[in-house]
Amino acid sequence: MHPRTTLILLVLNAVVLGALLVTGGSVEGEGPSKLVPEDVDLAAATTLAFSAAEGSPAFALVRAPDGRWRLDNPDGPLANQAAVEGLLADLRRAPILPLEIATDQDLGLRPARRTLRIASARGPLFVLELGRPHPLGLGIYARAAGAAVPRLTFPDLIGLADRQPGHFRELRIFPFSPLEVVGLELDRATVAGDEQIAADRKWLTWFMTRPRRLRGTPGLDRMVSALLGIRRQGAEAAPAERPALAVTLRSASDAVTLDIWVRDERRWLGRVRGEDSAFALNGLELDALRQPLAQLWDLRLFYDAARRVASAEWSVAGAAPIALVRDIADVDAWHIEKPRRVPGDREVCSQFVQELVRLEVDGLEPAGTAPADGGLAPAAGRLKLVFSAGAGEVEFLISAPEEGRCRIMDARDPENIFTVDETKIARLPRSALALVDRTVFRGNWKVVGRLDVRRGPTEAYRLDNVGQTEESQWRRTDVSAAPDRPDAAVSGSVMRNLLVHLTEQLRAERVLAWSRDEAAPEWEVDRPRYRIRWRDTDPRRSRFIEIAVGAPQEDRSGYLWYPVCHEGEGLSERPYVYRIGDDLVRKLRAVLPD
Repeated sequence: MHPRTTLILLVLNAVVLGALLVTGGSVEGEGPSKLVPEDVDLAAATTLAFSAAEGSPAFALVRAPDGRWRLDNPDGPLANQAAVEGLLADLRRAPILPLEIATDQDLGLRPARRTLRIASARGPLFVLELGRPHPLGLGIYARAAGAAVPRLTFPDLIGLADRQPGHFRELRIFPFSPLEVVGLELDRATVAGDEQIAADRKWLTWFMTRPRRLRGTPGLDRMVSALLGIRRQGAEAAPAERPALAVTLRSASDAVTLDIWVRDERRWLGRVRGEDSAFALNGLELDALRQPLAQLWDLRLFYDAARRVASAEWSVAGAAPIALVRDIADVDAWHIEKPRRVPGDREVCSQFVQELVRLEVDGLEPAGTAPADGGLAPAAGRLKLVFSAGAGEVEFLISAPEEGRCRIMDARDPENIFTVDETKIARLPRSALALVDRTVFRGNWKVVGRLDVRRGPTEAYRLDNVGQTEESQWRRTDVSAAPDRPDAAVSGSVMRNLLVHLTEQLRAERVLAWSRDEAAPEWEVDRPRYRIRWRDTDPRRSRFIEIAVGAPQEDRSGYLWYPVCHEGEGLSERPYVYRIGDDLVRKLRAVLPD
C-alpha cells in the first residue's frame, strides 16, 4: 500500500474514533447510542450461549448457584471469572459508530457469522448477531436480533465472533485467592509408606488435623502459594497408574483436588479430579509439596506471646511447686505465689517467661507407641501457663529423663507425646529464689546526710555531710569504744560514688537463702565484716536501713563475692541473703582508714 494511502486511512480512523468519543457513539436522529439497550439488565444474566462458528464449536457460559461462571453447565469446568465479567462490561458499554452501512451480506450478517444469546433466570434478555470486522479495524458489524438496521460497534468486540471455549476457561488449577483458602489435604507416597496431611486455617494460623492435632508452620503457606501459582500447560492423556500425590485446596464454598504423577524431578503431570485430560507441571515449582512432616508442624509448646502470660506454674522432681503471677496493675511486675508470696524480680521473671514461651521440643513420638497415659503417670514434673484475655491455659506433664531426653505430654491431648532434651527442662528453676527480687535497696542518695559504718567487731565510724550539698566535703569521725583516730575529711565525689552504689545501683547477682536462719555458716552473716546504717529516705517513714556484709567468698573460677542481708526493721520486708560482687566493699574501703 502506498504510504500516502496508509496515512489517509489512519487519519480517517482517528476522525471516526474521535467522533465516537465526542458524540458518545451516536449522531442526533441516528437511533440508540449503545449496542445493548439500556433497559437490558446484563447484571441479571445467567447464560451466555455462543452458536457454532467457523473453527469454533458452540458453547455456553453458565452462572452456577454459587455465583461463579462455568462452561456449558453449572457443574462444568470453572470459567475465568474476569474474562466473563469483562465481556459483559464490554457489551454494557459498547457504543454504536455512526457510519454508512452496506448490505447485510456484505457485513457477514446474512447469515450471521455467530449468534450470542443472553438469558437470565426469568428468560431471554438479548440476542446479538455478529458479522465481520470493519476492513480498517474500526469495529465489528453487529445487529440485535429482529433489528432492521445493522450497526458497527467498537473494536473491543472484534474477536468475539471467533472466540473459542478455551478463551474463557480458567487456567488456574485452584481458582482461589490466598486468603480464600481455608483447608489443605495432601496424600503422598513416602519411603516409609503413604502419608496423609490435613490442615485447617483459622484467620492466618494453620492447625493440622492429620496425622496429629498440631499447630502448623509457614511451610503450609508455602505449599498453598506454590499451588495457587500453577497454570494449565497443554493437554495429554492421564496416566493409568495411581498418582504419587493428591492435593486438595478448600475455600468456604468449593474444593479442588489435583492428582499428580511424578516422571522425574522436573517433569510432573497433573489432572484435576473429575476431568479427563492431564497437563504438564513443573516439579521444581512445586518443591514445597516435598517438605517433610517435621517442617510443617510448630515445634513450640506455647504459641501465645510472652506479654499475654498471666501466670506460670511448674514443678520438677524433688522440688516444691513454684507459681509466678503477673501483677494486674503493673504488667511488667511479677510476684511469686508459691512456695511463698514475695515480690519477683522484674527483669529476671520477664526474661524467664520469654524463654519459656519459646521452648521448643525436639521431636514427636510415633502414634500408638506410648501407653494411654503417655508413660507419664505419675509425672515427674508439670508445667502450666495461663494466658490473659480469655485465651485459656495449657498444661504439660513431664517425664523423668531417660538417656538424656524427657517426654512431654499435653494434659488435655494425650495423643501427642513430644521429646525434648533434658537440658531444656533443666532450665526450669528448681527454687523460687532464682526469681526473687534482687534489689537490695532502692532510694535517693542525695538526701542521705549521715552514714554509720562498722568494720569488724571493734571499729565504728560516722560519716557526716558537713555542707549538706552534693559536692561538699564529708567528715569521718571515729566512734569506736576506744577511738584512736582523729576526725578526717572525705572527698564529696568519693562519698557520692559510695552512696549512689548503695542506694541506686546495689543489685544482687542472685538470692542465696530465704532468711538469715538458712544462711550457710561459712557466710558469717551473723558476724559481718561490715555493717552499714543510714536513715530511710522515704519521707513517709522514720526508720534506719541496716545492711550486713558477711565474709568474702570465692567461687571455683576465683571470682570474689560477698553475702549481704538486711538487719533491723529491713528484715520484715527483705529477709533474704543476697550475693553481691565486691564493688560495695571496695567503695567502703575508699572512705574508711587503712
